[in-house]
Amino acid sequence: MPEIPLYRVSPSSDSPSALRRPRSTIREVPVPRPSWIPLWGDIDAPIVTLPAKGRTGYWIPKHGWQKHEQFVHDYVHGRARPEWERDNDSWAVATDHFIELAGALVLRHGRILLGREFNRSEKCNARCMNALGFVCTCSCRARNHGGGRWMSGWRIADDTTLATDGRSWSWSVLEKIPP
Repeated sequence: MPEIPLYRVSPSSDSPSALRRPRSTIREVPVPRPSWIPLWGDIDAPIVTLPAKGRTGYWIPKHGWQKHEQFVHDYVHGRARPEWERDNDSWAVATDHFIELAGALVLRHGRILLGREFNRSEKCNARCMNALGFVCTCSCRARNHGGGRWMSGWRIADDTTLATDGRSWSWSVLEKIPP
């Protein structure tokens, strides 16, 4: 019996070779953990990645293809358009949905593994510390960004930095602050 691929490469209006989920995808078949994401002890928490450029990536353990899409529509924004990014082995949404996505995952799962790409040579300055948004690529790794207001309701339980394919990443376990 021939093996059926998990996904097929097919042209779309957005990308010359975008991946598309097969029509017969079973909701319960989990999407594999992205291979480039560091393992963090026994933590099997949702993962959110915020690259310097591009869309916010995410992966939820024990969730199939449809459940990943449905989570964003139910808990983040009904008009958000999650797409599979084969280069990162994860789902992605517009960066504008980062706070909503991370917040929904922390509330639902208690903690997440957050990866933020940063530039080691970019010094933190007053512009970063007084910023209103959440996008930060300087060497503070978003700790000082906007006075830390982007993390309201969360705390960093653990963190580290790693280089992956020449890119510097700050990895943090974010937990919900108990009431």
